[in-house]
Parts: sequence; structure tokens; C-alpha cells
Amino acid sequence: MPITSSSARFHRRPKGVSSKLHRKLDRYLLACSATTVAVAAGSAHDAKAAIIYSGVKNVSVPAMSMTGMYFDIDGNSFSTTPTTGSDVNIFDVYGIGTYNGQKAFYHSATFFGPGKLGNNALATLSATTGLTLKLGAGITIGPTAPSGTVFGRQNDLGNQFYNYNSGAKLGTFSGQWTAGGIGYIGFKFVTSTNQTDYGWMRVSFDPNAFSHQQVSLTVIDWAYNNSGGSIVTGQIPEPNTVALAFLGAGALGLTLWRQQRRQKEVAQKS
Repeated sequence: MPITSSSARFHRRPKGVSSKLHRKLDRYLLACSATTVAVAAGSAHDAKAAIIYSGVKNVSVPAMSMTGMYFDIDGNSFSTTPTTGSDVNIFDVYGIGTYNGQKAFYHSATFFGPGKLGNNALATLSATTGLTLKLGAGITIGPTAPSGTVFGRQNDLGNQFYNYNSGAKLGTFSGQWTAGGIGYIGFKFVTSTNQTDYGWMRVSFDPNAFSHQQVSLTVIDWAYNNSGGSIVTGQIPEPNTVALAFLGAGALGLTLWRQQRRQKEVAQKS
């Protein structure tokens, strides 16, 4: 069916909008699309060197379990059993040890780096046993450990000793996490290509549940820098480059559609 003059009116620009304004909008959209696609392309080029984020996991660590929970950081997975990709092990354990040279029970919430010796967490520097640091947001984790700290393979978040015979508490509940709440563990791990990457793990600890031998540890999420460079606790990736590319393509498509529409209008008038 031929297009009549009445049907052609549907394609004309709205009343009150000048052709000059239309041209300005087109130029703006083209500039935006070109910039967005260029940024996306540049980001995609750097995709191999990026902050990798796990997404929210909220993994509960079993109470009173020597195995606890194993985390494959770059595999973005976790399990109650170790795998060849396990980088971090968080566990809550009750066992027998010594306190001031005397046999005693202990209850601890602990970080352990399974697999490779380079799988460590930031801890207090101690001549005996270190304590896993509870970090706030905005702390840099990288090749150089902050003054007074060290990357250790196994250190407690919290630890309580008990009399071996009576079960009464011995000493104080020790560790940087005894107040509970949410904090960050700074860690490093060795990849399958033997590169050392640095990351953070956000953890929630409930000391009351711990004292009652209930589930007290929850691993909320984690992130790491896959280039071997530093990362800041709480740091997550930049906006998704694929989304940026679609945004740019959409703006470009809209501009091209409007140009084609105007060409049809001119053809219909002539």
C-alpha cells in the first residue's frame, strides 16, 4: 500500500522541535556512543588485569568442625572438603592443647591457607602465635605487609582455653575478632600459574554464638586482584564493560534510526 501524505505525517518530527535541535541531538548521541564504545573496548583490553569479585555468598562455616569451609578464590567456589584449587580454609574447632604448660581444651575460629605455602592471611606479628587481623574498609593489601604485621599461614580470629578437668575458662577470649561484627581478612594466595594474588574476604563473627558452640562465622564475599597487584579492602570491579558496550550500541542505533527516518521524510516530500 502506498504511503499517503497523512500516514507520512506520523514520521515527521514533533511540533515545536526544530531540525537544528534534532541535528544537535544526533551529534550528541553519536559522540556519546563513540566514547562509550571506546571506553568499553579499552576496559575489555585490560580485562586480564582486573579486580575479580565473588558476588555476595553468605557462606556459613560449620561449628565445631575441623574441616570447616574451603574456598577456591579464583574458582569462585566453596566446599566442606578440600580441592586442588582450595586457597583459604576457615574453620571453628574444639580440641586439646596446652595453656601455661598445662593440658587444656581450646576452642578457636581460625584461618588456614591450604595447599600451597604462599596461601596466607595478614596477622599480628608474634613470637608465639599470631592473630588474624580484623581490617576495616580502605586498607591496602599487597606485597608489602603493614608495619607490625605478617602474612601467616594459620592464625586464629578468636581463641578461648578451658580447664581440662572442670571446663572452666582459662584466661581471656583472645583475638582481634572477639568483639564480633563484620570485618575484612586480608590474604594472598598462589594461583595455578604460581602467581601470587592479593585479596580480601569479608567475614561476620558472632562471639555469643561461638561461646555456645553454634555457627558463628559467615563469609559474606571476597575479591582479589588477578594481576598480582594490590587491592583495597572493600574494592569491587568497575562497571561491566559489556553493559557499557550495549549502552554505546543503543545510542548509535537510535541515531542511525533517526537519520534513516529523516531520509524517508525527504524522499516522501519529493
